[in-house]
Formats: sequence, C-alpha cells, structure tokens
Amino acid sequence: MSKFITQQALPGPAWLHFLALGALLHVGVQWLFPPPKPLLGPPSTARLQMLYDSYAQMTGELPGSAQLEAFIDRELRDELLFKKAIESKLHLSDSAVSQRLIRNMVFLFPDEEATAQERIERGLALNMHLTDEVIRRRLVQMMGELLVAAAQPPVPTESELRDLFNDTRDAYWAPATISFQHVFVGEDSADAARLLLKRAQAEQLAPQEALRQGRPFLGGTRFNQVTYRDLEGKFGREFANDLRVLVHTDNIGWLGVVASVFGDHVIFLEGQTSERSLDFEEIVDDLRWQVIQERKGKALDEAVARLFDQFEVLRS
Repeated sequence: MSKFITQQALPGPAWLHFLALGALLHVGVQWLFPPPKPLLGPPSTARLQMLYDSYAQMTGELPGSAQLEAFIDRELRDELLFKKAIESKLHLSDSAVSQRLIRNMVFLFPDEEATAQERIERGLALNMHLTDEVIRRRLVQMMGELLVAAAQPPVPTESELRDLFNDTRDAYWAPATISFQHVFVGEDSADAARLLLKRAQAEQLAPQEALRQGRPFLGGTRFNQVTYRDLEGKFGREFANDLRVLVHTDNIGWLGVVASVFGDHVIFLEGQTSERSLDFEEIVDDLRWQVIQERKGKALDEAVARLFDQFEVLRS
C-alpha cells in the first residue's frame, strides 16, 4: 500500500525516490544547520597598542572608549582586506611586493648568491608576505582599490558640481595674501631696527640695498603671495597678526618693524590681495576631486560591509 502511495506521489523507480528524498534531506539540513562562517579577528593586541601609543603621542591625551572602538574597526577592516588580497594572490603579481621581498632577503642573507626570482620564491616560502608590515599596507591598499574599481562609482556631472557649489559656496574663499621683503635685524635692539627703517624710508632704499644692513635669514628674505596662516607657521602668530594690522591698502614700500620669534624684521611691502569668494570655475576641480573621493569611500565601505557578512567577526 505504502509503495503504491509513494509511486502515486513520485512516479518512477525506487532508486529515484531515494535520490530525491536524499537531496531534500540534504537541503533541509543545510538550511537548518548552515556551515559556520570563517573567523575574522580578534585584532592583534600589539597592533592596537601601537595605534594607542601613536594617538597618545600625537594628541597628548589618552584615547577614550570611542577611539579604542575605532582602532578595533580599523584593524579588523585592514585584516579583512589583507586576507582577501592574499586569497586573490595579489602578492604574486605586484612589483612593489617583489622588490620588498628581495630587499628583505638581501638583508637577511647578504652573502648568499641568488637571482631576484630565487630570492622572491624563498621569501614567499618563509611567509614574509604575511609578516612584513610594508607588504601588508601595500596589499590592503591594492585590495581597496580593486573593490572600488569593481563598484565603478559614477563620475560627478557638471550639473551635480554646480548644485554642490551653489549649496556650499559660502565655504569657498581665497584667503588674503601678502607679498613682501624683509631685512632681518635680529635681537640686537629695537632701536637698530627703527633706525634702519628711518634710513630706508628717508633715502628710499631698494630692498636689495637695505638687505646689506641686516643679517642672513635662513627662511628667505622674499615672500610672494603668502597667506597669513603660512606666516604663522614660519614666523609665529604674533608676527602674522602684527603684520596684518600694519598693512594698509596703498601702503606699498617700507612699512615698519615687526617682531617674530627670531627677532626684529624691517618690512618692505610689495603687494597684497584681499580675501574673496571663489568662482565656480576656480573651485570646480577641487569639487570634482572631493565628490569622487566621497563616492570611492562610500563604495569601499559598502564592499567591505558585504565582505564582513561572510565572516564571524571577533572583536576581542
């Protein structure tokens, strides 16, 4: 009777029934009990400690819990990209990796006679491509670039760039600049600098003539269309602020004495430009680069998120 019912539901020979039921059973087991995902992580404590120490050294403060989580995210992301790069055998076709392996082998075995290819093969056999930090960074970069290239993020159109510019145009300004020469007097006395200024103004000395009365200055004596922020980095904030106050629209020529962290400087103004808003044509290339980078970053984030789904991620 059961054989009759089976043949009614599944016509055909009995071996076909067993095959079909076996396939159904296999699919059911796979669905109910999927194979475990491969593990990713936990991140290396030594690498996390390096990030921790670097952050503390650069900022002068210890990283908080949010920053520590960001370190873990970064290490897991790099490990994922590195693992995928190795699986894709990118280390076997990149010239930078090959040169790094050769250099490592020459350093470890300086007296060994071997061809470049032999050194590469021996380096691979010693798993140098898995432990060398420079190779790791190179492969992480390459894998990221491949994922972005595969995603093909669209290049922004001019219409999109104009819309972005119109929405954010208040953010695009050309800073004020100044062109000047200076005679470095140093820290002898403020009187010496003022006397030189009076003489230069009275005799209408050219800057090159006045320079003979000053001291050598390693940073240069002529600055062309520099911003005040640039001057802060070269001479100090007080110098930049005092020079900004001293400068007037039509005051071309010998201006006055300005003190820096190095000493006193007698200033000869050659020209200046005021701060102004930028036109679209002046900023379009920067806008295009900005949008392209944002889209590449988004494409990489989405690709990495899909790859993370293939792993069971251990954060600690």
